[in-house]
Amino acid sequence: MTASISPELLLLPNEFERKQIFYLLKKHSSWTAWNRVLGFYQKWAEVMEESVRQADNNGLETSLPYSSYVEILKGLALFDEGVRRLAQGDKQVFTADEAMGLFGRTNAVDIVGYYQKAKWKLEDGDIAWEETTPLMKEFFEALDEFCSAKWECARYIVEHSDPEFNLEAKLSYGLWEMIFLPQLPFPKPLPDLPENFDVVEVKTGEMVPCSGIWEPIVGSTRVGTLNYLHGDTLAPQSILDYRDKNSLEHGYRCIVQDAAWRLIWRDDRYEDGTVPEEERYYEFLKPSPPEVENGFNYPGSNVVDYLRRHNLPNPLLEGVQAKDMRCEGGDVCPHDGNWWTPASQPGTGRFKKGDVMPDFPSSKYGATIWYRMKE
Repeated sequence: MTASISPELLLLPNEFERKQIFYLLKKHSSWTAWNRVLGFYQKWAEVMEESVRQADNNGLETSLPYSSYVEILKGLALFDEGVRRLAQGDKQVFTADEAMGLFGRTNAVDIVGYYQKAKWKLEDGDIAWEETTPLMKEFFEALDEFCSAKWECARYIVEHSDPEFNLEAKLSYGLWEMIFLPQLPFPKPLPDLPENFDVVEVKTGEMVPCSGIWEPIVGSTRVGTLNYLHGDTLAPQSILDYRDKNSLEHGYRCIVQDAAWRLIWRDDRYEDGTVPEEERYYEFLKPSPPEVENGFNYPGSNVVDYLRRHNLPNPLLEGVQAKDMRCEGGDVCPHDGNWWTPASQPGTGRFKKGDVMPDFPSSKYGATIWYRMKE
């Protein structure tokens, strides 16, 4: 433990949250996840192809030229290669050297980023494509779906193209995870973490011997949260989040420090040519269905803004106990008050201690989680 932080101030996931994070890391690094993203890429390319065809047939000087379509097809072919290699057990497709080519860029031309920027200019009125570009609306909708589906899975898995960004672990445990983990879709019951595994440890700056899910420790004490690390890359530093009420917005701060990483699960999926049965039941949030797009917006939410918008307390600043702030649908209400859930619209109600909280099993959010609002 770092000498500058008291152990009781350190924010760490509890055992149930460890299971949730473990499940998410497995899901987002799975062939099923990335084959799904490939489908959104394919859809975007098909809209582009039809737009170019219609423009050519009508003699329009389209803003989606054939040269861009060729670049999108090149990117699609590389993305398809990455998914195919993953299906064969090759986890190197997630590393910086490979992911730059396989998962988004071709010939150093970021065609996805180019059209994202073009969309922003279009929305600001800087450019006007409507009259010359067939299927412009559908083109950008398909692009948004691809990018959001990709980002949901890439956030904690794919290495950054700039090596400097890979020196620190991608995932830590702070206010965002405390608030939003319960809202993500998980199976019931959650699978347990492996109990019997090879005792393998690697220190920050040393070569990671295999891809998998690792946990930072100092001595035998957990000092951070689970992360997916890539074989044949350098082990990162761990990010430690800790309570600090002097941080008036979030209620916590973080430091980065060297750590030993202990292997929890070796990722040897697909090496035998099969896909685990578990993947049949994976659920994803992005792209969000229209009815929830203005609510919980995983993964890009500003958690403090989210709490303010829904009149919810920040448990790190206001001394709210987790058991009094949050309650699952179907459980007994722990505290009198006004409660709100993103699983239903409008999703508010006043309940007394002992009431059974309504459950919405068909919700797109996963579990129904009620939050006690400020009085």
